[in-house]
Amino acid sequence: MARWVYQSAPDFGLSWWQRVRRFPRSPDLTVWGLRSLAGASLRFYLKIYHRLKAHGLENLPQGESFAMVANHASHLDAVCLMAALPLEYMHRCFPAAATDYWFRNPLTMLVAGGMLNALAMDRKGHPRRSLQACRSVLEEPGNVLILFPEGRRSPDGQLLPFRSGIGYVLAGTPHLVVPAYIGGTDRALPRGGVIPIPSPITVHFGTPRRFADVPPEREGYDQVTADLEKAIRALKP
Repeated sequence: MARWVYQSAPDFGLSWWQRVRRFPRSPDLTVWGLRSLAGASLRFYLKIYHRLKAHGLENLPQGESFAMVANHASHLDAVCLMAALPLEYMHRCFPAAATDYWFRNPLTMLVAGGMLNALAMDRKGHPRRSLQACRSVLEEPGNVLILFPEGRRSPDGQLLPFRSGIGYVLAGTPHLVVPAYIGGTDRALPRGGVIPIPSPITVHFGTPRRFADVPPEREGYDQVTADLEKAIRALKP
């Protein structure tokens, strides 16, 4: 019989602030329970208050990790995508969130790191390191990575040009990616808004694709970026 050896969690002994900032996180029972409660509450809120509907759910892969790539016009976008997933993905779903916005104070860190399990994206200092962390998420089985290639929220709901970082994450890899278009969040909670209004929200999921044959170099990054931007624009009703 193999000898049992106790191993503490990787973040044992760290402060709450340090535990939320690190990635991947090891949620304790309290965080696990609060995140589950928050996820269920957000699903109920979105379906009742915003009449959230999702189309193309059959396009969501099963049995492997994948990325969801979508347009970005509101703070509601990530939670809408998460709400469209089966509940078992709640603790394996990682929306990318800007470090300089969501990890700047304890309150926003609690929302992003604790409730949403967000992956901190450094847009200024070390973006390549953050993009590599995205790849690491997809290399673990059963994970879902949510990315917004525009890099910021659109001020008027129209798609902004995509940044090529998404190409760096996916070019030359076997990971599936699902394009998605989120409609209505720019009215429900526009950029600069504070109180959501009861405007309907709809999510459209497109056909998943892989970019394993695309060379992981500048030309390949641009090719992946252009393909996904075209796919998301085509999903707009």
